[in-house]
Order: sequence, then structure tokens, then C-alpha cells
Amino acid sequence: LAARGADLALAGPQALAAAASRAAHDAVAWLLEHGVNGPGALDDALLAAVSSLDETLVEMLFDAGASLGALQEQALCAACTASPFDLYNGETEFIVERADMLVLLAGRGAPMDHPRFIASLRSAAQGPRLLAALCDHPGLEARHRQALGAAAA
Repeated sequence: LAARGADLALAGPQALAAAASRAAHDAVAWLLEHGVNGPGALDDALLAAVSSLDETLVEMLFDAGASLGALQEQALCAACTASPFDLYNGETEFIVERADMLVLLAGRGAPMDHPRFIASLRSAAQGPRLLAALCDHPGLEARHRQALGAAAA
């Protein structure tokens, strides 16, 4: 599309978010290499990548300069409720994938005790199983485990 005149300054941020939502690593890398890396574009792409439950893509966006910043609770809630059936053939619950993404976000500073996240976790599909998988995750720091334990009580 760029070779045919598509303006990356105008359409690039939407293309980046769309590529991130589809776990299209090569397209995301190409767009980043061609300057689609403004804060707004990275924010939207980061949320889309979190919803795809693709840790590699989320890390790629962090490496490109994405930051959780004001997106912390949105990202946590997106990971908590994500069910990208169209990206994962045969997966139906995404318990492990959601727990992995939540641990990644916690490692990047997302507050595991945020009230909106806790409410999202409680109402998520298979919420109790997700909470158990999250609390048992070997990568979760003790302080986050305590926050989740207190929230679950």
C-alpha cells in the first residue's frame, strides 16, 4: 500500500493497531521501521497487541518505545478479558495466555491491585481459574501475588 501511495502519516497508526491486533509481526516491524511510532500510535498498537495475547509482539512494541503510562488499567483489563479465538486455532479459554500477559504487564509496572482490574478479573470468563493461574504463575512477584490474594478475599 505504501508503494502505491498510502500516506503512513495518516493511515500508519491505524495500520499499526490493525497489524498488532492480528499478531502480524512482520507488518508491525515494517511499520515501526518506517516511522509509525508516535505515542498515540504505539498506545493503540500496544492495547491491540495485549488483546491478541501475543507476548512477543507486546515486547516488540515496548522495545519500540511504547509505555503503559496511563494505559495500565486498560491493558490489564484487556488482557483479563481477551479471547482472540480467530488467532489461536483450537484454544477456547485462554487461561494460561491471559495469565502470561498479565504477568508481563505486572513486570512492566501495571498495578495488580487496581480496582477496575480486580473487577474485570472477577467478572472475566473463567475468572476464578484465571486468578488461580495468575497467583500460581512462577513469574509473578510476591508483592503482586499478595495484592491479588487480598483482592480475591
